[in-house]
Amino acid sequence: MVKKNPKSKKKVRSAKNTKPIKVSVYRHIASISVAILAFVYLYVLYITSTVNPLIRIVFGIISLILIGMIISRLESVEGSYGVYLIGSKRGISTINALAKKNKKFWKAMAEWGIILGFGFLSFLILGKKTSKKAYIFGLISIIVTVLLVVPFTSNGLQFIKLPQFQALGYMGGLSMFSNMSIAQTLFIIVTVVITLIFGLSGYIFFALLMGSYKVLLSVVKIITVSMNGAVSLTPLSHNLPGVLPVIPGLTIPLISGLAAFVIIIIIHEFSHGILSVIAKVKIKKVGLLVFGVIPLGAFVEPDEKKITKLNKMDQNRIYSAGVAANFVAMFVFLILLIAILPYINNNILKVVVAGTIPGYAAQNVIMPGSEILFWNSHKITNLASLSTASASDIPGSTVNVVTNKGSYSFIAKAAKNTSRGFIGVSLSEKPIVNSFNKSVMYFLYSVFALTLMLNFLIGVINLLPLPMLDGWRIYKTTIVKRTWITKVLGVLVIVILIIISLPWLGGL
Repeated sequence: MVKKNPKSKKKVRSAKNTKPIKVSVYRHIASISVAILAFVYLYVLYITSTVNPLIRIVFGIISLILIGMIISRLESVEGSYGVYLIGSKRGISTINALAKKNKKFWKAMAEWGIILGFGFLSFLILGKKTSKKAYIFGLISIIVTVLLVVPFTSNGLQFIKLPQFQALGYMGGLSMFSNMSIAQTLFIIVTVVITLIFGLSGYIFFALLMGSYKVLLSVVKIITVSMNGAVSLTPLSHNLPGVLPVIPGLTIPLISGLAAFVIIIIIHEFSHGILSVIAKVKIKKVGLLVFGVIPLGAFVEPDEKKITKLNKMDQNRIYSAGVAANFVAMFVFLILLIAILPYINNNILKVVVAGTIPGYAAQNVIMPGSEILFWNSHKITNLASLSTASASDIPGSTVNVVTNKGSYSFIAKAAKNTSRGFIGVSLSEKPIVNSFNKSVMYFLYSVFALTLMLNFLIGVINLLPLPMLDGWRIYKTTIVKRTWITKVLGVLVIVILIIISLPWLGGL
């Protein structure tokens, strides 16, 4: 009897211990099931729905909030309004291992990110602690980014599933510089000068400022008074594209969008962690910040108190590391994109008519969906080739267009602020994927283009003086000694972001 009692106790204990484990497993299974169903639901919501894009986004966001609340409850993790944190100590050993190798490289990368981010202004941060060669390389990187990287980000815009952005057309990399007007050339020169002085932080601030100016100008223009004094309002969203939520499965492709996000998130946060470890600051936890089933970002949790005790140079290296990593990835994916573009342009992408513009010759003549085969006797394989073929179009000239639905001749009409002639067609590139090889190549193209664009955008946005962003910490640490100036700049950026949000909020 004495021998049996311990066994019976062990059985009771094991039975008690297995109960919470089974519950935990069931909850994991339930949360995974919810996540899978959510992905399917979001995919169907976007792909099959013909509802207004804005309504789709609203439904998608509401769904993500509910899904996030369910998963956070099932997993018993910290979160609110659909946003929750999934953290663990896994990955810390990888960060520690990477930090031990090539310390000079990681420090140089972080300093390069500061120069790229703040241009000549970076001297206030780095001073003479960085070599002249590093400054020269950083400033050259700024010029290359503005003149080469920025044009190629338009390839990523083609994957934003909103009519406004698809109607923007295609800059085609370096082809955007052909046949530019004097005003456009001067604008690019001004942009390069501003970026050299203030870095990519100055570039994004200038770009947002110009965007808000155009929106405000449109607000004035769209309020028109007719002859009888009646006021008519044209939907603002029909005039300009604005900022919008980039959500895989809703506004960008689901699989390639998630792949791009995962790449960006990991390299950004791991770089923060690596520079923290190099500065002898321990990492407490790593994990993901998730909205519903969409990863909003990753996080590396170092000992913040120890970071504040470091010298300013080490602090700024830690703060700039994530942005620097995004810029490195930006250049890597630029090379990959350029390598794959010839095949994509010649074998997969076709130029189609998205719509026609009122007041021009092609209005209601060329039907939407028509494929452009020839333009002024030049064979059209992509929008870059069309840009070359239409370079000679001037007001009053005859434009001959051959489509898969017929041949047409139009007289080009002048447009404001340009010497070019236009027939009034909005064009986009449509993929023709009819084999496995083409499917694979087009998927890679979408990943490369989106990753390039999002690395650039996330990198420059993180340089803004907004709370929780890397730029805010760098401004406070070194650039602006008075906190109230940083706060004023932050408020100004928020106001600008609200203004340029008006177009898509006005209805799509």
